[in-house]
Amino acid sequence: MWKRIVIILGYWMIAVLTISIILTSLGLSFIYALMYGLAFVPAALIAKIIFPNRPIENISIDLKSIAFVSLMLLALCFALVFSVSWTIYLMDGTFQVQDLGTPPVLTNPAFLVVMVLVLLAGDYFTELYLDKHFPVKDQLIDFISNRKHLQMKQSEILYIESNDTEVWIHASNGEKFRNKTPIGQWENLLGKGFTRISRSFLVNRDYITEIGSGYVALGEMRLSSSKKYIPE
Repeated sequence: MWKRIVIILGYWMIAVLTISIILTSLGLSFIYALMYGLAFVPAALIAKIIFPNRPIENISIDLKSIAFVSLMLLALCFALVFSVSWTIYLMDGTFQVQDLGTPPVLTNPAFLVVMVLVLLAGDYFTELYLDKHFPVKDQLIDFISNRKHLQMKQSEILYIESNDTEVWIHASNGEKFRNKTPIGQWENLLGKGFTRISRSFLVNRDYITEIGSGYVALGEMRLSSSKKYIPE
């Protein structure tokens, strides 16, 4: 696990340093370029948590949600960039910089979006490398259920069920726990050992015994599935 943590932290450090070096071409000192480079990280991390890696089923609803969240993330980027500019203004005289105003490119929405997407793409390929060379073995999952902090081994989770505003975690021993975390975030948290079979169900691959027309069987239990998820 510690190797994964070191590699992930290493990626984000290298990514921020690379962006900072690019920004020095705008006439900024390295310390100021580094501050601007760090401004992209929160938006990228939030996007990684919010947007699950899954196919779109209800296009009209999902695209509206994606558009809304994307606009919020873009607004966050602008806020962070201008916060850095204000901090630099207050630090005037401490470091040498040619232009204490916000560099024009950093107020360009397209540039901000590209920077966030580049960070996410790098993170995605880093995780692919980690999954291949340093796979996680049965990690403990922390979650809140009925105001209690619980832990469960990943292998003990049978499937996740989304039910309106609630999510139910079904354990292999028959227990189930209520939770408020959206199923899309559970999908990102649990990773490739779990497969989305519909908008309502996320199942542990190790427990799948049969895939039929419109259902996935977990032993004697059958869960309804969507055609768009069957290829996975």
